[in-house]
Amino acid sequence: MDLDFKSISAEITSELTAGFSDLSRSLNRAPVLCAVAVDPPADTLTYMRSKRRIAKNIGVEFREVVLAKEEASKLENKVIELANDNGIDGIIIESPLPAGFKIGEVAEQIPPEKDVDGVTSRSQGLIAVNRELMLPATAYAITVAIEKLSVPKGSHVVVINRSTIIGRPLAMMLTNRDYTVTICNSKTLNLRAIARSGNVIVTAVGKAGFLNADFVNSDSIVIDAAINFANGKLMGDTDYDNVRNVARYVTPVPGGIGQLTPVLIYRNLLKSLQKTHEIKA
Repeated sequence: MDLDFKSISAEITSELTAGFSDLSRSLNRAPVLCAVAVDPPADTLTYMRSKRRIAKNIGVEFREVVLAKEEASKLENKVIELANDNGIDGIIIESPLPAGFKIGEVAEQIPPEKDVDGVTSRSQGLIAVNRELMLPATAYAITVAIEKLSVPKGSHVVVINRSTIIGRPLAMMLTNRDYTVTICNSKTLNLRAIARSGNVIVTAVGKAGFLNADFVNSDSIVIDAAINFANGKLMGDTDYDNVRNVARYVTPVPGGIGQLTPVLIYRNLLKSLQKTHEIKA
């Protein structure tokens, strides 16, 4: 059992290229995605460049609004301005934001059809009632991985994360897809035993080496959605070398879930525009 995340990303990119080509002809213009950042650190700028590169390849115009730290007070008004701009089709608010700002709160100014990161209460409410449109990119990538791994419906998925961008929406998305879900956090009692009871373990705690061999059994599938920097290296939550010797399969970091998140943001954009303009997928 193995997944080639690069090939999956390429497959989705091909789908997006065709979809946006048709859409651009219908709209008589290229779709526009705008990223908003405040004093972004180097890794955020790298992620933004990645999204710009993908946009160029699939026929989307990528714009950036980058505010200096001392301009942070202008953030909400800038988001409102973009939300009301008919020439902007999708808006992403990049993390991290300065102290005093929360992405979820700022994002509430974004109309649901432009919420390509799936972070507003409206988008997540639609997930809860199984009327999905915009899906949080990391949670979306995890569901794609589970489906590509052909995990049988009804399987028990243990999610070790309760955030509003991964754990909570993921639990609802998996429920919508007929999986059985237990949602945990790093303080859950008997966490190792609960994890071992799952067919799939999803971890996104944000602590390198957190998930060790005690969490898994020989049939476990581990999906690592964390990004940590430790000992000068990018790594996930999993003690990879030890866990992969026990578990059935472990997704790598880097080269795993993170390969899919940028392209799935554009899939959100495509689906929303097709729905808004009643263009058949």
